[in-house]
Amino acid sequence: MRNVTAVTVTAALAVSIITAASGSAQSAARFTASTEVIASRVTDHAEKAGRREVLLTKEEIQALPVHDITELLAALPGVGLTRRGAFGAQADLNLRGSTFEQTLVLVNGVRIGNSQTGHHDLDLFIPLAAVERVEILYGPGSAAHGSGAFGGAINIVTGVPFPTAHIGAGSHGLATGGVASPLGAGSWVAGERTVQTGFRDDTESSVNQAAAGWGWRSGARSFEVSAAGGERHFGAWKFYSDAYPLERERTSGALVVARAQLPVGSLNLRPYLRADHHRDTFILDRGRPDWYRNLHLTRSYLAGAGLSRDRGAWRWTAGAEASHDDIDSSNLGRHRRLRQAIYGELGWFGDRATADLQLRVDHQQSWGTVTTLAGGGWWDLGHGLSLRLHHGQSFRAPSFTELYYSSPATVGNPLLGPERGRTSEIGLDGGGWSLTVFRRRAHSLIDYLLGDDGVWRATNLGRLTTGGVEAAFQLPAAGLLRWQRLSLEWLHSSVDVDRSRSAYALAHPRLEMAWTGAVDLGGAWSGGWTARLRDPNDGSAWTTLDLRLGRRILGPTTLTVEAANVFDRHITELHGIPLPGRWLSLRLDWRGGR
Repeated sequence: MRNVTAVTVTAALAVSIITAASGSAQSAARFTASTEVIASRVTDHAEKAGRREVLLTKEEIQALPVHDITELLAALPGVGLTRRGAFGAQADLNLRGSTFEQTLVLVNGVRIGNSQTGHHDLDLFIPLAAVERVEILYGPGSAAHGSGAFGGAINIVTGVPFPTAHIGAGSHGLATGGVASPLGAGSWVAGERTVQTGFRDDTESSVNQAAAGWGWRSGARSFEVSAAGGERHFGAWKFYSDAYPLERERTSGALVVARAQLPVGSLNLRPYLRADHHRDTFILDRGRPDWYRNLHLTRSYLAGAGLSRDRGAWRWTAGAEASHDDIDSSNLGRHRRLRQAIYGELGWFGDRATADLQLRVDHQQSWGTVTTLAGGGWWDLGHGLSLRLHHGQSFRAPSFTELYYSSPATVGNPLLGPERGRTSEIGLDGGGWSLTVFRRRAHSLIDYLLGDDGVWRATNLGRLTTGGVEAAFQLPAAGLLRWQRLSLEWLHSSVDVDRSRSAYALAHPRLEMAWTGAVDLGGAWSGGWTARLRDPNDGSAWTTLDLRLGRRILGPTTLTVEAANVFDRHITELHGIPLPGRWLSLRLDWRGGR
């Protein structure tokens, strides 16, 4: 109850502050989300920095049969999401065969990342109605964003939502409802609640989340702030232990992200801030809740600023940031860490070719200084074809859980050092398609190894090499088809360890395909779909299809029927933890103009 009250007060204060601020800025133009990419700090075209980046727009998000950020990411091209439960209970991100700790999450371009464990990186509590777009960077991003961007980065961009309201119900006691609305002068608010009774024992969940924001722009000056908070309760059947399957978890949090752009003479100044509080309560055996209960409270703060300048074909940026993370845990103890970083990027952008170089230096007392470099380029080959090249270094610091956790099933290691890697890739792009080949070599990889006593222990492994091929196609609107995306990713990995004793190093699939799209069927009917094929390293391949069919009724109101896992496949994405079979739901949506 205390967590619910704290989140409610936080959301109420955020809305009050935003509303008051918006009232003083009525003469400013309505703020719209920026169009920066996360691959580079000096260009808004990722391919010109030699990178592959995919953008999913708000229109595409609204057409898909998804209900939260977790389901959306599962449908994205080449995102190897491994879910442990339904409706965002918990999910691990991985790109290009990375582990769940090696994909960085950003909100509005500012790095987030949970210092307790990467299992909580998606505890953002941002309703889908408030998501303006999603950007996916494939490949290393440490030279731009620091620790964690090993296999790639996901950027969740918030923005002024359409006025919307929805209610829904479905299988397994599903009930959901939410609202979102602009408040005027660039401010907005969104909130929703979802509950379900579970598709089997110990799989029930409830989610409450709310977000608000305000943005202002006048000429070259801009400012935006967003806040989100919520809580999630869920049964965690076999999430972390087979010996004690009836687990339960409760998480709550609050996040504030702010950034600005200010002209300073011939330069542009871009300061940014982030504050993040997260609480995690874990019960190993829900039948004996007081026997083994972990309480973790993490607080994280980040501040940074960069200066940039464009001069003809040359562009550069330089900046610094500092972060503070601390944890107060019944299991991990009390710890804190301070990290400082400086970064820079220089790019030359001609009409037919570009070159880009990035450098970042991170320092933390416990593991010293890590320098990461990256460079790439783009060439226009003519005839609608272009070539991308990129090579980048990456690193990741161990989480508090990897360092200090101790349970009957899992033990951390306080002597862990950062893991490091380097990736080379080449890509060819044409009209609506791309082909990329990459190779990543990592060493000192952090993973849990299974001992003869049945206990998983954190350690720095030897070398892990992953190679892969990515193919992606996007079809434009034609006839009934509004849009369509098709992607394929093939991976091959080798690691210097017994595969049967590794928890996460080879948890990624060796083959994955995603097919998403939307259609206008005429007569006020519309539809959308997501289809996935996954072939894990253990050979237990599966395919799944989710559908959405809607019809406008009573003007701006739409009645929608949805079916997840239409063919009722048996699906497991991680360690044999089952996901739901066929799930039917009915939803009523009202949407006004924006």
